[in-house]
Amino acid sequence: MPVLVLIPVAQHVDTMDGGCWARFFDGENFEGDQLTLVGPADLPNMNFNRRYYWGGLDSVIVGPKARVAIYDAEDYRNRTATLNPGDRIKNLDDRKLGLFEDIESVKITCTQ
Repeated sequence: MPVLVLIPVAQHVDTMDGGCWARFFDGENFEGDQLTLVGPADLPNMNFNRRYYWGGLDSVIVGPKARVAIYDAEDYRNRTATLNPGDRIKNLDDRKLGLFEDIESVKITCTQ
């Protein structure tokens, strides 16, 4: 099972311990391949290279000091949802929660 962790170059490795991160899964209930983003981060699209496209994400765990804005279009456009520190969402395609599965851009901000 591949795991991809993206940490901005300017960040220190201990940022994950600081709690500003979001771990996405390509399966519901926190199963499948994982993508961990360490904040603060701005990703205007989910195409990291030709081999990895991470738009079809199904569940997420948000670190205790992260706030995550997800968008259903590249460049932070169209419908958005905000995930709060400590959120554990088993199904991102849950229309009752106002969420959506096709995540095309992400912003992570760190809280205190």
